[in-house]
Amino acid sequence: MMKIGIVYLLIFLFPIISFGQIISGKIIDRISAEPIPYANILIKDSHSGTVSNEDGEFEISVVKSKNEIKLVISVIGYKTAQIQLSKDTHYPNLVIELEENVFELNEVVISYLSANQIFDNFHKNCSTNYYQESALLKAFYHSALSENDEFKHLLEATINVREFSKKKHRTFEVEITQRRKSNDYRIERWGEKNNYLFDAIASNPMLELSDFLDKRNKKYYDLERLPNTTYNSESVYVVQFTPKKNTTKPLYKATAYFNSDDFALIKAEYAFNNDEHKIKNQSLKNKTYHIPFISGSVQYQKIDEYYTLKYLGYNNGWTVINNISNDTIVKDILKDEILFYENQCDYSKPLANPLTKWGDIYKKPFGYDVEYWDNQVKIPPSQLFEKAIEDLERHQPIQIQYFNNSVNNIGLPDFENTPGGSIDSILTVYNLTKLFNGVALVTSNGEIIHHKAYGYQEIQDSILIDTSTVFDIGSITKQFTTAIILKLRSEGKLHLEDKIGKYIPNYRYADKITIHQLLAHRSGIPTYDYQEKLNDSKWFNTKLSTNEMVDTFCSDDLEFEPDTKMEYSNSNFIILTAIIEEIEGKDYYNVLDELILMPLNMSNTYSPVSLPAKNVAKGYILDGNNYTIEPKWEKSNSKGSGNTYSTSTDLMKWLNATNSSELLDAKDRSLIKSPISYYEYYDSDFGYSWGINRNMFEISSPTYFYGGTSLGFFSMITTVPEKGINIILLSNTGNFSRIELTNEILKIIK
Repeated sequence: MMKIGIVYLLIFLFPIISFGQIISGKIIDRISAEPIPYANILIKDSHSGTVSNEDGEFEISVVKSKNEIKLVISVIGYKTAQIQLSKDTHYPNLVIELEENVFELNEVVISYLSANQIFDNFHKNCSTNYYQESALLKAFYHSALSENDEFKHLLEATINVREFSKKKHRTFEVEITQRRKSNDYRIERWGEKNNYLFDAIASNPMLELSDFLDKRNKKYYDLERLPNTTYNSESVYVVQFTPKKNTTKPLYKATAYFNSDDFALIKAEYAFNNDEHKIKNQSLKNKTYHIPFISGSVQYQKIDEYYTLKYLGYNNGWTVINNISNDTIVKDILKDEILFYENQCDYSKPLANPLTKWGDIYKKPFGYDVEYWDNQVKIPPSQLFEKAIEDLERHQPIQIQYFNNSVNNIGLPDFENTPGGSIDSILTVYNLTKLFNGVALVTSNGEIIHHKAYGYQEIQDSILIDTSTVFDIGSITKQFTTAIILKLRSEGKLHLEDKIGKYIPNYRYADKITIHQLLAHRSGIPTYDYQEKLNDSKWFNTKLSTNEMVDTFCSDDLEFEPDTKMEYSNSNFIILTAIIEEIEGKDYYNVLDELILMPLNMSNTYSPVSLPAKNVAKGYILDGNNYTIEPKWEKSNSKGSGNTYSTSTDLMKWLNATNSSELLDAKDRSLIKSPISYYEYYDSDFGYSWGINRNMFEISSPTYFYGGTSLGFFSMITTVPEKGINIILLSNTGNFSRIELTNEILKIIK
């Protein structure tokens, strides 16, 4: 058996299905016009087909074909009919008449199978369809939590699943080989125990043959055969399992798809609605804990002679209700998704560090390896498990994405065999797959080798981006603020060791925190923009002065003692902005213009209130496969910390200035790019508003980077001074894979 050892190749385990048209209609008797149930409808010279329902109705998906389509319709007692259809026409309401054939009844054996017969054949063939001894499965795991309708990534892991048979049932254990928690805004506190990874795998019905697939539960179910359908171009039987109305046992309602040749389960979707079953809730003090539903999906694929797991999805919802007010306090959905990418039989050696039950504590046998995670698939949270696989294919690393048939089919142009052409090919693929919409500017050895726009600045009106389009650059603004502080220091107006109280005497921690600690994110002040829901935040909806921002949103209890650790906080730079305005006696944006923008001729960099009337990108948020405009909010409240607007050309002027004596002297340039702290979020060192590469990028030369985020905007600037490499990526469709994309560009030009 050929083993696939890296997740890069996962995409080839998922056949790309491109349906050209849907054909639907009704089969009737030519004389009586009565419907003919359970007629077989097949596409000639293929394995695709379906069966008409009790009313003679059918629907079939037809894969795109260069040839005309022929339908073959057959049923006991009627002459077989063939109908030729155009490959380019949709047929929503065909009426197909069949002529009775009295002689054919005596010449054929009835082959129609009931739902019970299909189920029995599934169990009969289990011993030959699925490997019965020990096996090792390798998989990629992702967990996310929807808390009050807002998704949070929790955990990703690469795992080994060892399953082996016992006399009565199969059992298994799980070993985690790589694991990482969410670092988004430092909200994740995922414990070493009570992880749901084991529980998600345990829900796999084929591992335990639980519930609707268990023979012992058959008496509790009504089985109904649904019309045949196609799956991966193969004809499959469809059986619906519905718990009987008089049963008190909590059971899943399920739809299962069985291969028509060998009756193997290749797909199942199942759900348990607690509200329908009225299972008793758990009460504790003044609260009620209720599980409204559990649902899941499982998929199998055939590798060599056995079927093996392909995908497992599991949803578990719960609510917490206040018994006094009857209000819902918490409404959560835990979503686990597992993609299996390797199967190995005859695996008898025990796993090194197994989980054997829910809540097991395990020892972490590995260090956090950024290169490893850069090469892994990222499964985004999705509303439908089918959509998760579709998303998964979209989010493959570019080396795989570029050669993926689904991308090639959407029409890639020819690219020049140059560094610029290679970069263009990568960015084009990212754009076509909705992973990048914006402007890229790249220099090498001081020369521009690529400067191009991709996509739309206003999606609804199809207004294209150009290379001079203005974008919100988010936290890159902090680099401007840092430079202003250092310019004021060179003029003798402040010292980095000064306490905040020297300039803002009434501040809560006036004599405890220094300017240096603010610049280095070592103050302990929590970030103001993760204190409550954005739409309910006063700073989000109401224009405030800098001092009002400091007093109301940047003065909470410290998360840690100053200078004991590094924790990224936007509040630090709101306070630095207040210090700048106090020293200079004028608005931050006026100071920015005088000390930074005018000397560098950055004439296309703006505050949120000074934007030009045209050529400014609108911000969008990608929700599933659709874009929504970012909500309107008071971006000027973030001055000094974020939400300055600029262009790729102006930011190139900025990068060139940071690598020369044009703005800061050598001592200050060295200071801002010197390691002060380790930043876990990027697994890199961190200076003054610069990340300093450790393992993120595959380049040995000193590399510095910084990213900006602002709801609908994402940006990334990277510089490799000794090679004259600068990379600027500006996007107006929210999160894009800026680390991965920057790394791909660096590999071309380094």
